[in-house]
Amino acid sequence: MISTGTMLQIDTAAFREAPGLLAPDSEQGAEPGIATSARTESLRAARLQDVERAHILAVLESCGWKVKGHSNAAEQLGLKESTLRARMKKLGIKRPNP
Repeated sequence: MISTGTMLQIDTAAFREAPGLLAPDSEQGAEPGIATSARTESLRAARLQDVERAHILAVLESCGWKVKGHSNAAEQLGLKESTLRARMKKLGIKRPNP
């Protein structure tokens, strides 16, 4: 799914498989006003990677997995082809077998 408006809408169903990723810091043992722990920072990074991965996958699927050419995923994401390929590699995104 691609957000076409000015507000990014994210389906959180994918996060339900990883309990605690969407829980506020206070539910993860941190108290408000206390410096963020390394664990909390890594959870935030994991959330961002999960969101980025889900978004890239959705765009790739909507483009028929075209990374370059007419109506490609890189263009829709506002990225260079090489940047999209690098992010796909970093996030472990591979085209499924036909």
